[in-house]
Amino acid sequence: MNSIDYSSLPDYEISLLIQKGDKKAFDYLYLEFWKPLFNYSFNILSEGQMVEDVLQEVFLNIWTRSGKDSIQNFKSYLFNAVRNKSISKLREVKFSELQQEIIEGLPSESRTAEEHQEIEEKLGLIVKAAEELPERCRQIFILSRIEYVPISEISELLNISRRTVENQLTIAMKYIRQYARESVVPVALYFFCDYLLSKV
Repeated sequence: MNSIDYSSLPDYEISLLIQKGDKKAFDYLYLEFWKPLFNYSFNILSEGQMVEDVLQEVFLNIWTRSGKDSIQNFKSYLFNAVRNKSISKLREVKFSELQQEIIEGLPSESRTAEEHQEIEEKLGLIVKAAEELPERCRQIFILSRIEYVPISEISELLNISRRTVENQLTIAMKYIRQYARESVVPVALYFFCDYLLSKV
Protein backbone atom coordinates (compact mmCIF):
# COMPACT_ATOMS: atom_id res chain seq x y z
CA MET A 1 0.00 0.00 0.00
CA ASN A 2 1.38 3.37 -1.05
CA SER A 3 1.02 5.80 1.87
CA ILE A 4 3.54 8.44 0.78
CA ASP A 5 2.63 12.02 1.65
CA TYR A 6 3.71 13.62 -1.62
CA SER A 7 2.98 17.13 -0.34
CA SER A 8 5.83 16.73 2.16
CA LEU A 9 8.39 15.72 -0.46
CA PRO A 10 10.77 18.15 -2.18
CA ASP A 11 10.21 18.58 -5.90
CA TYR A 12 13.32 16.68 -6.96
CA GLU A 13 12.12 13.56 -5.09
CA ILE A 14 8.69 13.75 -6.73
CA SER A 15 10.46 14.13 -10.07
CA LEU A 16 12.53 11.02 -9.42
CA LEU A 17 9.44 9.05 -8.38
CA ILE A 18 7.65 10.06 -11.59
CA GLN A 19 10.65 8.98 -13.66
CA LYS A 20 10.41 5.60 -11.94
CA GLY A 21 6.78 5.30 -13.03
CA ASP A 22 5.03 6.34 -9.81
CA LYS A 23 1.58 7.20 -11.15
CA LYS A 24 0.36 8.57 -7.83
CA ALA A 25 3.24 11.04 -7.71
CA PHE A 26 2.32 12.16 -11.21
CA ASP A 27 -1.37 12.45 -10.27
CA TYR A 28 -0.44 14.55 -7.25
CA LEU A 29 1.59 16.91 -9.44
CA TYR A 30 -1.17 17.13 -12.04
CA LEU A 31 -3.87 17.95 -9.50
CA GLU A 32 -1.62 20.44 -7.73
CA PHE A 33 -0.82 22.52 -10.81
CA TRP A 34 -3.50 21.85 -13.43
CA LYS A 35 -5.89 24.68 -12.50
CA PRO A 36 -3.36 27.54 -12.17
CA LEU A 37 -1.60 26.36 -15.34
CA PHE A 38 -4.89 26.20 -17.21
CA ASN A 39 -5.75 29.77 -16.19
CA TYR A 40 -2.27 30.97 -17.10
CA SER A 41 -2.37 29.39 -20.55
CA PHE A 42 -5.95 30.53 -21.14
CA ASN A 43 -4.85 34.14 -20.60
CA ILE A 44 -2.57 33.65 -23.60
CA LEU A 45 -4.68 31.49 -25.89
CA SER A 46 -8.30 32.30 -24.91
CA GLU A 47 -9.42 28.91 -26.23
CA GLY A 48 -10.06 25.94 -23.98
CA GLN A 49 -9.18 23.13 -26.38
CA MET A 50 -5.82 24.66 -27.26
CA VAL A 51 -5.08 25.12 -23.55
CA GLU A 52 -5.88 21.47 -22.88
CA ASP A 53 -3.59 20.46 -25.73
CA VAL A 54 -0.78 22.57 -24.25
CA LEU A 55 -1.19 21.08 -20.77
CA GLN A 56 -1.36 17.56 -22.16
CA GLU A 57 1.91 18.06 -24.03
CA VAL A 58 3.65 19.60 -21.03
CA PHE A 59 2.54 16.91 -18.56
CA LEU A 60 3.28 14.15 -21.05
CA ASN A 61 6.81 15.49 -21.23
CA ILE A 62 7.01 15.28 -17.43
CA TRP A 63 5.84 11.66 -17.49
CA THR A 64 8.32 10.65 -20.20
CA ARG A 65 11.43 12.29 -18.72
CA SER A 66 13.01 8.95 -17.85
CA GLY A 67 16.78 9.22 -17.67
CA LYS A 68 16.85 13.02 -17.52
CA ASP A 69 17.88 15.21 -14.60
CA SER A 70 15.30 15.60 -11.86
CA ILE A 71 13.27 18.81 -11.74
CA GLN A 72 14.25 20.96 -8.78
CA ASN A 73 11.33 23.43 -8.88
CA PHE A 74 8.12 22.26 -10.51
CA LYS A 75 6.33 25.61 -10.26
CA SER A 76 9.04 27.43 -12.19
CA TYR A 77 9.53 24.58 -14.65
CA LEU A 78 5.84 24.08 -15.42
CA PHE A 79 4.92 27.75 -15.80
CA ASN A 80 7.89 28.34 -18.10
CA ALA A 81 7.03 25.27 -20.15
CA VAL A 82 3.36 26.24 -20.43
CA ARG A 83 4.24 29.82 -21.36
CA ASN A 84 6.61 28.74 -24.12
CA LYS A 85 4.25 26.07 -25.44
CA SER A 86 1.26 28.47 -25.36
CA ILE A 87 3.09 31.17 -27.28
CA SER A 88 4.28 28.58 -29.78
CA LYS A 89 0.72 27.31 -30.19
CA LEU A 90 -0.56 30.86 -30.56
CA ARG A 91 1.97 31.57 -33.29
CA GLU A 92 1.02 28.45 -35.24
CA VAL A 93 -2.73 28.96 -35.02
CA LYS A 94 -2.95 32.73 -35.31
CA PHE A 95 -0.78 32.98 -38.38
CA SER A 96 -2.86 30.31 -40.07
CA GLU A 97 -6.03 32.29 -39.30
CA LEU A 98 -4.63 35.77 -39.87
CA GLN A 99 -5.66 36.24 -43.48
CA GLN A 100 -9.28 35.16 -42.97
CA GLU A 101 -9.59 37.26 -39.82
CA ILE A 102 -8.59 40.46 -41.59
CA ILE A 103 -10.63 39.70 -44.69
CA GLU A 104 -13.77 39.29 -42.60
CA GLY A 105 -13.14 42.68 -41.00
CA LEU A 106 -13.00 44.53 -44.31
CA PRO A 107 -15.99 45.95 -46.23
CA SER A 108 -17.30 43.25 -48.55
CA GLU A 109 -19.74 45.09 -50.79
CA SER A 110 -19.41 44.15 -54.46
CA ARG A 111 -16.17 42.23 -53.90
CA THR A 112 -15.51 39.76 -56.69
CA ALA A 113 -13.83 36.37 -56.45
CA GLU A 114 -10.77 37.89 -58.12
CA GLU A 115 -10.65 40.61 -55.47
CA HIS A 116 -10.87 37.99 -52.72
CA GLN A 117 -7.93 36.16 -54.23
CA GLU A 118 -5.92 39.36 -54.60
CA ILE A 119 -6.56 40.26 -50.94
CA GLU A 120 -5.44 36.84 -49.76
CA GLU A 121 -2.24 37.07 -51.80
CA LYS A 122 -1.38 40.45 -50.28
CA LEU A 123 -2.14 39.28 -46.77
CA GLY A 124 0.03 36.26 -47.38
CA LEU A 125 2.96 38.62 -47.88
CA ILE A 126 2.18 40.33 -44.56
CA VAL A 127 2.19 36.98 -42.80
CA LYS A 128 5.48 36.10 -44.46
CA ALA A 129 7.01 39.38 -43.28
CA ALA A 130 5.80 38.77 -39.71
CA GLU A 131 7.26 35.27 -39.72
CA GLU A 132 10.68 36.74 -40.52
CA LEU A 133 10.70 38.89 -37.39
CA PRO A 134 13.06 37.98 -34.52
CA GLU A 135 11.45 35.66 -31.97
CA ARG A 136 10.66 38.29 -29.32
CA CYS A 137 9.37 40.81 -31.90
CA ARG A 138 7.17 38.12 -33.42
CA GLN A 139 5.74 37.10 -30.04
CA ILE A 140 4.90 40.68 -29.14
CA PHE A 141 3.45 41.38 -32.59
CA ILE A 142 1.16 38.34 -32.35
CA LEU A 143 0.00 39.16 -28.83
CA SER A 144 -0.60 42.85 -29.56
CA ARG A 145 -1.90 42.99 -33.14
CA ILE A 146 -3.48 39.57 -33.58
CA GLU A 147 -4.53 38.52 -30.09
CA TYR A 148 -5.18 42.13 -28.97
CA VAL A 149 -3.48 41.69 -25.60
CA PRO A 150 -2.84 45.08 -23.91
CA ILE A 151 0.78 46.19 -23.62
CA SER A 152 0.65 46.05 -19.82
CA GLU A 153 -0.45 42.41 -19.94
CA ILE A 154 2.20 41.51 -22.50
CA SER A 155 4.79 43.06 -20.20
CA GLU A 156 3.62 40.90 -17.30
CA LEU A 157 3.21 37.78 -19.42
CA LEU A 158 6.71 37.92 -20.91
CA ASN A 159 8.29 39.33 -17.75
CA ILE A 160 9.71 42.37 -19.53
CA SER A 161 9.20 46.10 -19.08
CA ARG A 162 6.39 48.01 -20.75
CA ARG A 163 9.00 50.11 -22.59
CA THR A 164 10.62 46.97 -23.97
CA VAL A 165 7.24 45.79 -25.26
CA GLU A 166 6.62 49.16 -26.92
CA ASN A 167 10.09 49.23 -28.47
CA GLN A 168 9.83 45.70 -29.82
CA LEU A 169 6.37 46.38 -31.20
CA THR A 170 7.67 49.52 -32.93
CA ILE A 171 10.49 47.48 -34.48
CA ALA A 172 8.02 44.86 -35.70
CA MET A 173 5.68 47.44 -37.22
CA LYS A 174 8.50 49.31 -38.96
CA TYR A 175 9.86 46.09 -40.41
CA ILE A 176 6.50 44.97 -41.78
CA ARG A 177 5.76 48.40 -43.24
CA GLN A 178 9.18 48.43 -44.90
CA TYR A 179 8.52 44.96 -46.24
CA ALA A 180 5.25 46.25 -47.68
CA ARG A 181 6.94 49.19 -49.37
CA GLU A 182 9.47 46.91 -51.05
CA SER A 183 6.99 44.25 -52.16
CA VAL A 184 5.90 43.64 -55.74
CA VAL A 185 2.50 45.18 -54.96
CA PRO A 186 3.61 48.08 -52.73
CA VAL A 187 0.57 50.38 -52.81
CA ALA A 188 -2.14 47.79 -52.18
CA LEU A 189 -0.06 45.77 -49.73
CA TYR A 190 0.93 48.85 -47.79
CA PHE A 191 -2.77 49.68 -47.35
CA PHE A 192 -3.50 46.27 -45.86
CA CYS A 193 -0.36 46.36 -43.78
CA ASP A 194 -1.42 49.68 -42.24
CA TYR A 195 -4.90 48.24 -41.63
CA LEU A 196 -3.42 45.35 -39.70
CA LEU A 197 -0.95 47.42 -37.71
CA SER A 198 -3.55 50.00 -36.72
CA LYS A 199 -5.85 47.43 -35.08
CA VAL A 200 -6.05 47.74 -31.30
